[in-house]
Amino acid sequence: VMVSDETQAFVYHKETLIGTEGMSLRLICKAEYDIKECGHIKAFWCSQQNVSEHCPELFDPQKYLTVVNETLLEGIHLRLRQIDVEIIQLTSADQGNYQCRAECEINGQTANGHFKYITVNGICPYVFLFVYFKHFL
Repeated sequence: VMVSDETQAFVYHKETLIGTEGMSLRLICKAEYDIKECGHIKAFWCSQQNVSEHCPELFDPQKYLTVVNETLLEGIHLRLRQIDVEIIQLTSADQGNYQCRAECEINGQTANGHFKYITVNGICPYVFLFVYFKHFL
């Protein structure tokens, strides 16, 4: 699925992601934009527990690993930016809605990807075993 306006587009798959507490989980977003019309973009993932509230950017380096890659597409003005955010170690507090957002530097236009809902299941057995053995050693 691709949502676009004249200067930028989001390419994404709508889905619910299921993770296990203690394990990592990766969010991937692709934003296409015209650098001539948009300038550079600020693109990021954010967490929004209620759809009506502000969506703060995921940036804590102790909790998230963010990798950004940008490539040229057809012509000299069209670019593709991929924003990958890995939640390093899931907790129950990570359950909820996530969304990729972008804003054009030149004209301030914004675009939002679909919400992705993360469900966090119980503790990973490997984490439990590590804690168990550590406790008794």
